[in-house]
Amino acid sequence: MMGPRWVRYNQSKLANCAFTAALRQRSDAGALGILSGMCLPEAESGQLWGPGLGMLAMKGPARPAPLESFYDNEPTRTLLWEKSVAAIGRAFEP
Repeated sequence: MMGPRWVRYNQSKLANCAFTAALRQRSDAGALGILSGMCLPEAESGQLWGPGLGMLAMKGPARPAPLESFYDNEPTRTLLWEKSVAAIGRAFEP
């Protein structure tokens, strides 16, 4: 007979497996652009990698795409940066 400690241990392993399966399901298309931009030797700083542009570009091979002005502008960059710093409670020091 297993005690409570082993029951919790088994539940934690089940949770790890379920989380892995859920992450894989959600990252099959969604993480490819991020990983490509981070890892491919041809990726350059400042490039956005993904399946293309527009609302219909949800799947496909990751490739570089230009940054679009509706999010690559000073007010938007500043707002996001300030909110991110506030969310973690500390400033980024390069």
